[in-house]
Amino acid sequence: MTKMKRVFGMMTLAALLAVGSVSCKKAETNSSFTFGLPTVEGVWADEGKAYIDMVDGNKMKWYDGDQMMIYSVDATNTTPTTGVFTADAGSTGATVAHFNGPQMTAGSYGYFAFYPADKAVSVSADNYATFEVGNTQTYDKNLNFTGSYAGRILMDPRGVVAASTCALLNGNTTVMLNHIFGFANVRVKSTSGATKNVKSVSIRDNKKNLTGEITIQIPAITDARLSALQTLGTNYANGSITQEAYLSQLNSILHEMGYSAQPNGNVVTLDCSDYAGGAVPINNKNKYFFIPLRPGALIDSFTVTLTYDDNTTKEFNFNGNTDRQYVIRPGWINNIQVEI
Repeated sequence: MTKMKRVFGMMTLAALLAVGSVSCKKAETNSSFTFGLPTVEGVWADEGKAYIDMVDGNKMKWYDGDQMMIYSVDATNTTPTTGVFTADAGSTGATVAHFNGPQMTAGSYGYFAFYPADKAVSVSADNYATFEVGNTQTYDKNLNFTGSYAGRILMDPRGVVAASTCALLNGNTTVMLNHIFGFANVRVKSTSGATKNVKSVSIRDNKKNLTGEITIQIPAITDARLSALQTLGTNYANGSITQEAYLSQLNSILHEMGYSAQPNGNVVTLDCSDYAGGAVPINNKNKYFFIPLRPGALIDSFTVTLTYDDNTTKEFNFNGNTDRQYVIRPGWINNIQVEI
């Protein structure tokens, strides 16, 4: 399975469902595209550094073998044409990567790009596309972090989703992907002096489903609507609007995108059993478990569950009603502090 690594502070990260819009040239034909990766905002580390990469200018980075699903979308076509495009060798560590694939001609709506390709499930009439959000993410032991953050940052670089459409996407310019998902950063440390070994971290949302299939009408995914999702989350987190107003406006934006879902669960688990020794030792320094989630998640009560290497568990309950900063918003890291 392919991986996109983006650097978090001292870490490499994968990005998140996102898009751009507008119209493209009808006769344009391409077999390659170039994509750039955006930063992720938020203060996540103990030192209070902002954004994701504390090592290299807050940048997100590609990885060799990353794959994008490219769609050619036409107003007269019942179903978009698709093709898998693969990042060139030597893309690891680059903020901009070149992707090659089959020759494709842009439809009247142009192109739509989706990362990662293996989460794209199907396409259907009237330019609908279906994507899948799984319930398990797997820590990648090949993520390379050095210095004081070595071994302290845990994530699955395939857990993120990103996309871009139309005039923003052609074979001649670099397209910067935008965010839709946000990141729950579960920060875990021991304050008792005892060391516990964590093999997985789960988040259960008591109000919203987190996993399952999502179907969206591709031409309806526009920059303006994605920007509205980001602004909406920020306004709610800042206390500018009520929860009822937030949910109403969220549903309105999703409806405009032709959104529908087949939810299958409200729990997402980051499996860390590939960590050296089979579990992550927790001591008096935070370990950072990054879990990408849908916008609007954690707006109400939710539970973080640590599973230890002896298969015992410990639950921690949080209330998004009383602390609005927990609500997941596109391109933003939300911190959830857990002490054992």
